[in-house]
Amino acid sequence: MSSLADTLEKLKKLDDERAKLLESSKSALLNSIKDNLAALSDLGFDYDLVASGSAPRARSSKSAAKPSGRVCSICGQSGHNSRTCPKKK
Repeated sequence: MSSLADTLEKLKKLDDERAKLLESSKSALLNSIKDNLAALSDLGFDYDLVASGSAPRARSSKSAAKPSGRVCSICGQSGHNSRTCPKKK
């Protein structure tokens, strides 16, 4: 029975070592990515690093300030613009 206990103890140690290696690798990669993003930012590119599954932050732009419903300049109805107006000839 001690053989089973020894094996389980070795597995636990290996699992702990694996977790430490993964965390160390993850940390090193994230630091490298952050350095590369900073270099891109210096060149005028704007990227954000987000965690998997999280929503990216909303960017402010002119289109975000406009109301979502468009009004057609031909017929005055909302939901389309003059380019796609069904009454346009």
